[in-house]
Amino acid sequence: MIFIFYPDISENIARFLIVICGLVMCMSLILYGRFYASVFKNVTIDEKIKKTLIRIFKIILIFIWIIIISSCLIYRDNITVEGILAYTPHNLYLAFLMILGLFALKSLSIFIYSGILYAAAGILFPLPIAFLVNLIGTVIMLSLPYLIGQKVGTITVNYLKEKYPKLETLSKLRSKNDLFFSFLIRIINILPCDIVSLYMGAVNVEYKKYIIGGLLGMLPPIITFPIMAMSIKDVSSPQFIISCCVEIVFMTVSIGIYFLYCKKHQ
Repeated sequence: MIFIFYPDISENIARFLIVICGLVMCMSLILYGRFYASVFKNVTIDEKIKKTLIRIFKIILIFIWIIIISSCLIYRDNITVEGILAYTPHNLYLAFLMILGLFALKSLSIFIYSGILYAAAGILFPLPIAFLVNLIGTVIMLSLPYLIGQKVGTITVNYLKEKYPKLETLSKLRSKNDLFFSFLIRIINILPCDIVSLYMGAVNVEYKKYIIGGLLGMLPPIITFPIMAMSIKDVSSPQFIISCCVEIVFMTVSIGIYFLYCKKHQ
């Protein structure tokens, strides 16, 4: 947001902000790694298999860290907006697969913000294709944690509720209509997307209704972020201003719905 509204910011300040952002993302990666390791510890399977799975998970996490740190050291001179865009495949199909891969990665860790992926699609693809990429990517992003939640079962529900007390609020919101429940959860957005997906799978919300409700609830940013990204070089353009206003209205309505619900149910 700072770079958008202050494009002439000095290079030293920009680098400083990028480093802080990177450190926070790395901390997020560590915390999510620990979180999923704790989730797998609660799965009711043979202890030997469980220990093996946790060991494999830790090895994969260490391997990811080695790749990230090595890449940062080797390509440190190219870590700029222009440098990153230069690595984006010029072939639309390869770029399409790359973005979907990032959506899959985001679904298992909060260290990639989904809004960045929605915006990246707007920069890389024509608008209709960007919307399609974001829709497919959102399905992937919602499905992977849901399927993990389904596998780990009810024991993990208690663990999640203990770690995230707000999940108790979600369980009270649930009615017989899973589609509306899934839609409402994405609208009020009181917990990270991935944690909610994990929980929804663990409590066996019907998958079809879960996906449709989730997509409807996340539709505004799926549409507005690519439009904003396409007009990012001119923040005074009608496209950018209208998209930004729509997103602000969406957030305001989401907050209003949540407070009305809290007031009604005390």
